[in-house]
Amino acid sequence: MATTGRLRLTIIEAKLTRDTEMFSKMDPYCKIRTRDQTFKTKVLQGAGKLPKWNETIDIDVKYVGDDLNIEVLDEDVTTSDLVGSTNIKLSGLCMNGGMDEWYDIQYKGKKSGAIHLKGDWKPAGQQPPSNV
Repeated sequence: MATTGRLRLTIIEAKLTRDTEMFSKMDPYCKIRTRDQTFKTKVLQGAGKLPKWNETIDIDVKYVGDDLNIEVLDEDVTTSDLVGSTNIKLSGLCMNGGMDEWYDIQYKGKKSGAIHLKGDWKPAGQQPPSNV
């Protein structure tokens, strides 16, 4: 298996069980981090516990043994509240044929929801198919 390449990751949606808002709906967004890259989805104003981002990012994978950290946050006026997070081994996302999975997120050791990810892995040096 190739250890470097490009992972096209789509953050599809989340089903959140933890609500950080008392009187209004949450404005959720995701932060995605690898060893040397950080990405942020758009903030979904008033999306509450069922945000649907459908955003795709391209991750330059240096080593599939690294972790991918995902945080789901609720944007507030002055700061953002953590709804939940998870760490996923890149090797679990970098599969030939792609992947389409739900991953649990946690807050202080308790499940706070799940996030739906879809991945498309292109190993470094992969030749495009020839039309012979």
